[in-house]
Amino acid sequence: MSLTWPFVGREGELQLILHAMTSETGIVLVGAPGVGKTRLAYEAVTRADPRRYVSLWAAAALATTKIPLGAFAPLLPVDLPTNPVALLRSATDALLDRCGTRRLVLGVDDAHLLDDISATLVHQLARTRRAFVLASLRSRHAAPDPIRALWKDALTSRVDVEALSATATAAVLMAALGGQVDGVTCHRLWQAARGNMLFLRELVHAGLDSGALTERAGMWHWEGPWVTTPRLVQLISDRIGRLDRAEQNVLELVSYGEPIGADLLISLADRHTVEAVESRNLLWTRYEGRRVDVRLAHPLYGEVLRAGCSPPRAAALRCALADAIEATGANRRDDQLRIATWRLDAAAPLRPDPLLGAARRAFALLDFPLAERLARTAAQVGADPVAVGWVLWRVLFLSHRVAETEEVMARLAEAPMSDRERGEYAIGRSYNLFWGLHRVDEAFLLLRSTREVVADPAWRDEIDLLECVFQLLQAQVAPAVQGLARLQTRTPLSPRAAAQVPVASGMASVHLGRLDHAREVLDRAAEPVSRWADEIPWVAETRRMFRCYVALFAGRLDEAGDLAREFHADAVQREWELPLRLSCGVLAQVARLRGRVRTAARWAREAVHQSGRSAGTAFRNYVLGELAHAEALTGDGAAALAALNEADHSRAPTEALLEPWVDLARSWVAVATGDIDRAVRLAAGTARHTRDQEAAAFEGFALHDLVRLGAAHTVVDRLAELTRTVDGDLVRVFAAHAAAASARDPLGLEAVGAAFVGLGADLLAAEAYVQAAHGHRHSGKSASDRRLRVLAALLLDGCEGARTPLVADIDAPQLTNRERDIARLAATGLSNHEIADHMVLSTRTVGNHLHHVYAKLGISGRSALAALLPPAGSEQRPGT
Repeated sequence: MSLTWPFVGREGELQLILHAMTSETGIVLVGAPGVGKTRLAYEAVTRADPRRYVSLWAAAALATTKIPLGAFAPLLPVDLPTNPVALLRSATDALLDRCGTRRLVLGVDDAHLLDDISATLVHQLARTRRAFVLASLRSRHAAPDPIRALWKDALTSRVDVEALSATATAAVLMAALGGQVDGVTCHRLWQAARGNMLFLRELVHAGLDSGALTERAGMWHWEGPWVTTPRLVQLISDRIGRLDRAEQNVLELVSYGEPIGADLLISLADRHTVEAVESRNLLWTRYEGRRVDVRLAHPLYGEVLRAGCSPPRAAALRCALADAIEATGANRRDDQLRIATWRLDAAAPLRPDPLLGAARRAFALLDFPLAERLARTAAQVGADPVAVGWVLWRVLFLSHRVAETEEVMARLAEAPMSDRERGEYAIGRSYNLFWGLHRVDEAFLLLRSTREVVADPAWRDEIDLLECVFQLLQAQVAPAVQGLARLQTRTPLSPRAAAQVPVASGMASVHLGRLDHAREVLDRAAEPVSRWADEIPWVAETRRMFRCYVALFAGRLDEAGDLAREFHADAVQREWELPLRLSCGVLAQVARLRGRVRTAARWAREAVHQSGRSAGTAFRNYVLGELAHAEALTGDGAAALAALNEADHSRAPTEALLEPWVDLARSWVAVATGDIDRAVRLAAGTARHTRDQEAAAFEGFALHDLVRLGAAHTVVDRLAELTRTVDGDLVRVFAAHAAAASARDPLGLEAVGAAFVGLGADLLAAEAYVQAAHGHRHSGKSASDRRLRVLAALLLDGCEGARTPLVADIDAPQLTNRERDIARLAATGLSNHEIADHMVLSTRTVGNHLHHVYAKLGISGRSALAALLPPAGSEQRPGT
C-alpha cells in the first residue's frame, strides 16, 4: 500500500510561523532528528503568500559542509567572485535582487551543517530585515557561530519543536491511512515512535508490509509485536552509533531489564561504562523515591538491540537479571513477576509457587496473556491444580473466553473446597454463567444454593451483593435497591462487599434519576474499590462508567467529557477491551449530545471494533445502538438501520439496564429512513417502557425526543413531574422546551436555545432556535426570525452535518468557512488589521469578507455581529 503523509498535527506551529512572517523577526526551529522540523519549515516556506513574498529553499548536508556556499549553489549565479568579502556581498545581493519589492522568505534546512560562509550569509540576510529567515537545526548539535547568533542577536526567535503529541500522532495516522485507527493502535505507535515522525512512518510501512497493521470494517488495527524493517534498523543503529563490547552489554542489559535500578545495572556492568553510555544520551534516568531507574532513551532502541541478540545471549542476559534481583531480596512489588518472566523466556528451571504468584500479579496488571502463560506453566511444573484454576478462571473470563472458563470451573467443582473456596467458586462461576453464557437462572440458583451451605458471613455478603448486581443489570431495580438497603444494615459488612455496595447503589440511583445521591456514593467508593482492584478490577470500571453518566444525565457535558476521556485514556494504556468498549461508548454519547454526530459515529465504531476483537459480546448491543443513533443523525439511514438490526441480534437479558440507549436510537433510525410517524410511536413506546422500569433519567430523553418530533403537547405534564424526580439542569431544560413548544412561545423557545447552548448541546440549541424563529415569523417579527435562523445555522456549522426534522430545511444565510472564521474573530473585537495578521491575509481582503458577512446577515457592523454569534469557544468544546 502506497501512503502519502499529509501535513497534519503541527497546524499551530505553522500558523505561528506564517504570522511571524509579517514581522521583521525570523525563526530558528530546533529539535531532535525526525520530529518534523524540515516538513514544518518547508510547509511554511511554500505556503507564504507569493504576492508578498519570494520563497527560496536551501538544504545543507554533510557533503556540502566544506564547500563555500554549497547549500546555496542552486540559488546563486555561477560567476560569483572568490574573495570572501565580495563573495558574501554578491551572494546577498543576488538573493535579494530576486525579490524586487517583495520580501525574501528563506528556508534553510539542517543549518548546523552549513559551511562558515553560508552561515554568515544567512546571518547577513537576517540583518538586512528584507529577509525572513526560517532555519532548522538539530538539538544537541554544535552549530556555526553565525547561526547561534541569530537568536542571540534577536534577529530570529528560537522555537523548540517538540515530538508530536499523542493526539497529533493519531491525526497523522488517520490522515495517512485514510481511515479510522483504533485508540490502542494510535497509543502504541505513539509510544513506540515517541512522536518522531521518521520512526512513525517506518513503523507504519513495516506494519503494512508484514500484515501486522490491517483494516477491518473501516478500522485500522495493529495485531502482535512490533515489526522492524532493514531501513528502521539502520536508522536506529545510526542513532545509537558505534559501541564497544562493554557499552553494548550495558544497552542490552537495559533493553531486557528496563526499567532497571541504577544500582542493579552497575552491579552487572562497569560504572564508568554506564556513565559513558548515559553521556551519549542513549539512556535516561528517573527518580522513584530513593531509587534511580534507568531506561533506554527511545523505546525502539530496545527493539533493535533485542533483535540483534542471539537466543543464547538473550537467555544469559535474562538469567543474569533474574539472579541479580534475587540476590537483592526481590523486595519490590513486581520483582517476582519480572524474575518469573525472565526465567520463563530463558527456558530456565522454574518453581511452581513463584510462578503462581507471578501469574496473580500479571492478572492484577491486566496482562491476561502473560498471566495465562505463567499459570499454565505453573501447572506443568507441579503447582496445585486448584490454585492454578483460581487464577485461570479470572484470566479466561475477562478475556471473554467463556467456554474455557466453564471448563476450568467444572474441574474446580470436582476438587474438595474449604468454605472460603466454595464461596469464591460460586461467585466466579455465577459471573460466567450470567455474563458470559447468559444462563441467568443457573447463575441465581448457584448463588442461592451456595448461600445455604457457606458458613463464612463474608461470602454470604458477597453472594447477596452479587444477586443485587445481577438484578440491576436485568433492570430489576426495585428488588435490587431493597437488597442493597438490607446489606447496608449489616454490621459488620465484609470489606470487599462494603467496597462494592456503593457502586451498585450508584448504578441504581443513576437509573432512577437520583443523580446527586449517585454522585455522592460513587465518589465515596473510589478509594475502597481501589483496594480490591487486583481481585475484582471490573468494579472500578463500572464505577467510572456510571460516574460519567451522573454528569451526562445532569447535563454537565464538559464534566462528562473530561471523565470519559480520562476513562478512555486509562483503558488505552492498559489495552483492556471491556473499559475500552465502555469508554468509547460514553465518548460517543457525549459527542452526540453536543451535536458532533460524525465524531459520535467514529467513537461508536471504535467501541464496536473493540467488541469484535474477541469472542465476547458483552455490551455489544449497547455500543451498536449508539452507532445506530449517531449514523441516523448524520442522515445515513441504511447504515443506521444495519447497526440497529445488529444491535437487536446482540441483545442480552443481562444488559437490560443499558437497553434504553438502544431504544432511544430506534425513533431516530425511523426518522433517517423517512418514517416520522413511526418515529413518534417508537419514542412514545420508549417513554412508557422506561417509566414502567422507573428509569426516570432515560425517560427524560425519550420524552424530549417527542418534543423534537413535534409532539410536545403530549409530554408537558410528565416532563414537569420529572423535574422533581431527576436531578440536574438537563431535565429542567427538557421540560421548559416542552412547555414553550406546546405553547408556541418564541421567547420561551429562544430561552431554551440559550440554555442548551450553555449546556453545550448545540444541536438541541439549534432546533430550539429554529422553532423560535418560526414563531417570530408567524408574528411578523422578521428581524428576530432572521437573527435566530442565523444563530441556528452558526451552531449547526459545528454539528458535522447533523440532520433532524427541525433543522433539515433551515433557511438561513450561509457563510463560507473563511467568512465564518473572520466573523468570529471580528465578534471578539479584533480590528481588520489584527484579523489580517492572524489569518495571513491582506486588510482589504478581511474588509471585503466582512462586508459580505454583514450583507448576508442583514446587519450593520461589529456590535450586531457580536450579538449574533455564539459565545466564544462554544464551537469547539472539550470532550468532542
